[in-house]
Amino acid sequence: MGATMKVDEATIKTATKENTRVNFEGDGETFSKAALTFPESSMVQIPVSHHIPGVTLIQELSDPIHGSLGEPAIKATDLTPEQQFEQSQRAKKPVVFKDDKEQVTDTDNSIKTAEEITGGSMPEPTDPAQLKKIKPTPKYHLADSDDEDEDTVETRKSVKTVEKRDKHRFFINAKEKR
Repeated sequence: MGATMKVDEATIKTATKENTRVNFEGDGETFSKAALTFPESSMVQIPVSHHIPGVTLIQELSDPIHGSLGEPAIKATDLTPEQQFEQSQRAKKPVVFKDDKEQVTDTDNSIKTAEEITGGSMPEPTDPAQLKKIKPTPKYHLADSDDEDEDTVETRKSVKTVEKRDKHRFFINAKEKR
């Protein structure tokens, strides 16, 4: 079985006596006794074909609940669709991400070279000092009736006139088109 077990000297002698093999050589009449040798430590590998009194075999790396095979496989038919999805996600191997050569590696090398040539350093875009330099942009919103004035009313009327004449609808954005 090749199991690992803790043994004392008396057990080693018994195991050696019971597990020694006789090998015949050449003409079939000459034989040599192949004795087992054991290391100094108490953990040894002994080929065991039957029970040795007073010796308990220890199988390392075995799950005491499910045995050496581990947990039984889960049947997908026994799971809800949500559990099936969860199980499939857990079974996937994690993706190993690599930097794109042109987008990341070459750009980093280019920035590094430029910094060496100029003697300066390129600031980080999230640096608070750099963020202060950015001008605030206007916030755009869709116009409603509160934003109406004479010019917008006249513009909308002229757009409607052209749409009717050309039988073509003009959309301001994708939301309006939907």
